[in-house]
Order: sequence, then structure tokens, then C-alpha cells
Amino acid sequence: MAAGVVSWNNLPSVILYEIFSYLTSKEKILASSTCHNWRFALNHSSFWKNVHFKMKSSDEDSECRIQYLSSCSSKKLHNATITFDSINILCIEQVAKVLENIVDNCNLKSLYLKPSNCTIDCPGESEKNKKQYFDRKFYLNLQTLVQQCYQLEHISFGCLEDFAAYTKPLLESLIKYQHSSIQTIGLATVKYDPDEYVLVDFDLGLLQNFEMLKIFSLDFDYVNDNLLSTLTQVKTLERLVIHVHGISDGHPGTTEDAWVKLTKNNPRCELRLSLIHSYDGVDLLHSLILRRSMPLTHIRVFFCEQLNCEALNMLSSYTNTLRSIWWVDSFNSAASNYLLGASDIHYPINPFVMCCWRCPGLEELVILGYRYYTEEVYAKTRLRQSLKRLDLAASDMVSFDNKRADQKTLEELEKEASRLLKQPWKTLSDNDLHSVILNPSAGDSDEFILPVVLQDLQ
Repeated sequence: MAAGVVSWNNLPSVILYEIFSYLTSKEKILASSTCHNWRFALNHSSFWKNVHFKMKSSDEDSECRIQYLSSCSSKKLHNATITFDSINILCIEQVAKVLENIVDNCNLKSLYLKPSNCTIDCPGESEKNKKQYFDRKFYLNLQTLVQQCYQLEHISFGCLEDFAAYTKPLLESLIKYQHSSIQTIGLATVKYDPDEYVLVDFDLGLLQNFEMLKIFSLDFDYVNDNLLSTLTQVKTLERLVIHVHGISDGHPGTTEDAWVKLTKNNPRCELRLSLIHSYDGVDLLHSLILRRSMPLTHIRVFFCEQLNCEALNMLSSYTNTLRSIWWVDSFNSAASNYLLGASDIHYPINPFVMCCWRCPGLEELVILGYRYYTEEVYAKTRLRQSLKRLDLAASDMVSFDNKRADQKTLEELEKEASRLLKQPWKTLSDNDLHSVILNPSAGDSDEFILPVVLQDLQ
């Protein structure tokens, strides 16, 4: 080799690692095709700290890609996210293999499961065989992971109802092995049948042993003053996420005093509340669930098929905290015309307009499946010009003559709203909406709900 000429394929590994550290993931892959040494550099542990495994039933190359990615990274990664089709057996088997590969990774810091649905359809000819598969491939592997990690910081069980039966042993293991490091625990679920499910008893007092807990999610079935008293002693809590499904007759609810104490000891704590197919919950929202001392920042009501006007009017009282409101149903639900007649009942002003007026921090407003006067959209955008997200369906827009808004009316509305919000804004066409919004029988609501509620843990 001539003097002064650099042989790029013989660069010292420390130089290669430095070069690769400046490249994006795609650029690293392109660079690694240069030669053997550069391919070897791609496998350095520092480049595999964050890995997102994506299993899709429609992707024929998914299995080979996941196997390769898992073999390269499972012992090196620090943060793992697994997105998968939870009702496809091939995807379930791939997830099981990934969990088997990472179970011995003592350096894992976070694990987030992101399923497509609220249950896992495991391989097996009978329900007993399917349960045995889940126990062996999912539950026991996660138990081992919790017990062997040096400092696990974040874990989400993906709102999977299958894990609900194991809440007690999983929580006990987290307390025993990860009490000084764990910051995020996602125990809240989405139920397959919100009116029929089994509750598991566990000692809520154990939660006070977590020294660093910042984000915690749980179903409303377990939320009472005892839970809030325990979380009051944590003193590091920044986000409490609650999912509401069915509500038992003897549920005690919570008191104002318990919320006052919680927020006093956890001044940064925010509450995110989601009602999911909760027909009981939306009925009792104003009386049993909402408390004025709650640090409520996000409220989402998914497919409950009705509006609770008293609860909606309570929302505008969360003037210092409320940032996000979602109220979503399929088109033509029983209460789809409720807002058109709201002013004729107890309240003269649309409650969503009131929230825009009284809640200066409101950034997100999503109302789907409820017909809405275009004039009230003008009011919302004028009152809260800082909205970052405003989702309204074009099919829901109605003029004051109670006729569906025509194209010209929508264009004028969109132009004015864009000017006020200082960003391009349009109503959502039917093509923009999930199929379950258009027709409850045409899609799976889990596919709409899960991406939203799982984001609460990150």
C-alpha cells in the first residue's frame, strides 16, 4: 500500500465504531455492506440499545427478519418494544421466541408490549392447551425477566387481559426484585367483555415499596381511597393511568380528601382516565368517578354509546389541568344526535365549547360519532386557538337547519379554523376514519383504542 493511502477496509475497530455512531440506522446498514470488517462493526452492542420488533401477519418476510434481529440484539439491547398481531398464531410464536431470547438479558431497562388486540390467541387445540402455552411462553418468561434484570425501569404488559390473572405474582416479583429501579408499570387492561371478567385480589399496600415509581396504570376496579393513600406515600408519582370497564355494585369510588392528599405529596402527578366500552362508567362518571380534586389532564371515552352531560360540564372545572378530551363512538349510535339538542335540556352552551373557553391548557379535542353544529366549531377554534389537535368528522357536521353541512360550508369552516389555529386544518373524511367508526360491525375497536391508551405509558 502506498504511503499516505488509507485502506478503508482495515480501519481499526475503534475508528469504525466512531464513524458508525454518526450514522442513522439505514446508513449503518448501507455502510455495513462495504466489507466484512464493516459488517462486523454493525454488531457492536452500542448500536443495539433500542430495538423495535414488529410482527405483522401480512408481512411474509417478518419471520426471517425478526429471527435475525432477535439473534443479533437480544443479549445486547437495553430497550425493547414488541408490536405484534395478537390474534395471529405465527406472530404469537415469533413473540414467544423473542421473549425466550431476551429473558437472559440482565441489562434490559425497558420492555413494552404493543398488541393489536386485548387478548392473545395462543396456539393449541383446546382452551387448556392455549393457557398452558401462554403460561410457559409469556408469563413465566416475563417472570424470569423481572427476577434476573439488574435494573428494570419500565414494563408494560400491553393492556392484555391475559395478564390480569397474574397481576398479583407479577407485582410481587417487581416489588421483590425491582423496587429500587422500576419507574413505569402498566397493569391496566382492555377487556374483551367489559361486563364479565374476573377480578384478582392483591395487596395494594405493597405499592408503597416502589422507590422510583413515576408512571402507573391500573383498572378502576382497584381504585379506592386505600390505593390513593398508598400512592400518596410513593412521592415520586408523575402519571396515574386508570381504565374503566364494568363497575361492581359495591364499588366505593374515591373521596376528594384522598385526591387532595395524593396531589399534595405528588405535586407533579397527572391523571389520565379512559372509559372503554364502559356503559356503567359513562352513567356514573359524574357521581362515582370524577372528583374535582383530581389532577385530571386526559379523559377519553371510547365506544360507550352515550354522552353524560353532567360529566361533560364538570370537565370545564378542571381549568388548571385538562389538556385532552376524546369522546368517540361509531356513527349512528343511540346518542349521535345528543349534542344537537343539548341546549334544549339543562345547559344552554355546548359543554365542549365550555371546555375550550375555561381550560387554557386544552390542546387536544377528538369528537367522533356525534353530530355537531358547524357554528360551534367556529366557537371552539376562536376560544382555544392553541389547540394542537382537533378531530371532527365531516359526516358529523350539521348546519343550524339540522341538515348535513355541504361542501361549501365545510370549506369555509376549514379555512377559518386553519387561520385561527395557525395550522392547516380539515374535517376528517370517511376515508380518514377507522372502519369501526363508520360501522361498529365493520372493524375491531381494539385496533383503534390500543395505540392511544398504550401511549399513556411512554
